[in-house]
Amino acid sequence: MYAKLFSRITESSLMEEDVLTRYVFIMLLAIADPKGYVIGTDVALARRLNIPLAEFKAAIERLMTPDPESKEEDGRRIMRIDDDSRRGYRLVNQNTYDHERP
Repeated sequence: MYAKLFSRITESSLMEEDVLTRYVFIMLLAIADPKGYVIGTDVALARRLNIPLAEFKAAIERLMTPDPESKEEDGRRIMRIDDDSRRGYRLVNQNTYDHERP
């Protein structure tokens, strides 16, 4: 799969996050399906991104925390697919950017 990565991401509040959190977000963009879903357990996704599980989980928690600068889904960048399971994540704004032109 591929993802559109607009240069304005460098002007977003994502840039205020640590490097590892930014890396995780961009890698999730790269591996998401066309609807913005990233399927897999935390263990599998951390392995796929080649980072320690604890660091992956910390980055995921930051990405699920509301960003006061955003107007989408209470400012969350990602959400769990299902609160009762750990099946993966949904990128909140995936569909918005997929239909945008550079």
